[in-house]
Amino acid sequence: VKELLLPSGTVTVEELTFPPINLSAPPPTLAQLIPRVNAAVSVTDLAAQPTPNLPKFESITGHLNLANGVLTATDVRGRVGPLSLPGLKIRVTNITEHPKVAVRAKGPVQVAATSDADVEKLLRQYGLKSLAGQAVIDMRADYDRNTPDDWEVQGTLTLAGVRAET
Repeated sequence: VKELLLPSGTVTVEELTFPPINLSAPPPTLAQLIPRVNAAVSVTDLAAQPTPNLPKFESITGHLNLANGVLTATDVRGRVGPLSLPGLKIRVTNITEHPKVAVRAKGPVQVAATSDADVEKLLRQYGLKSLAGQAVIDMRADYDRNTPDDWEVQGTLTLAGVRAET
């Protein structure tokens, strides 16, 4: 949470409800409480890097709901490196143990301006001076932490007007 909120961004908690908790015998772990918490949150202009192996996600906006132990995120948008993200819908079940994640990406993807130093560095790593263009994506990806090497991705990606200078 600290890494998400310190660099920038706004989180608006629209609803947050907890079940009755017996303070003399509280749940031994947070994992036992989460499935009974309900929350609705809007986020604007957040940044995150889920793992060191993935690029940084920036300018994240969207709406998140937690109900009955299921996390859903709708109308999520943002930028990853030089690419703008299409509209994303994300559903995470079994969030306290071995999450199962379903992501739906649909809409335009564009290459952002390459004046950003981090973006320029990324392009140079692949031997590029500049990259421009756009695409339309309609994709669904499923991931189950029980079988982490067994991703399933289906969909289409249509490229248009792509120009790369080496």
